[in-house]
Amino acid sequence: MDITELKVVDACQAQNFYGSEIIIEGKVVNSYCSNIDTIFLNFGRLYSNQCFTVALFKLDQDKFLESPEKYYINRIIRARRAIKEDNGNPEIILDNPSQTEIGIKLLE
Repeated sequence: MDITELKVVDACQAQNFYGSEIIIEGKVVNSYCSNIDTIFLNFGRLYSNQCFTVALFKLDQDKFLESPEKYYINRIIRARRAIKEDNGNPEIILDNPSQTEIGIKLLE
């Protein structure tokens, strides 16, 4: 399915769509790499008040651009996957870059 055939929802509205496969759109404002090398991209607001998070597990990171924790900062991206809840926060776990679109315009 083409990524643009699904409903596009602002990242700060993701909590209203748990269990639904939709497209989340928002600005990645910061990132974090855990001690087990999982990368978390936080949307809308800084961690721990982020609207939404995309997680990239170590196993899948080589499919993405080098240093995704740096590359996606200040970019508008769209991510497609079912929304799940992780510790009370909406999250998508991505395993393939085909599940994303990057906005053309970089934000300052």
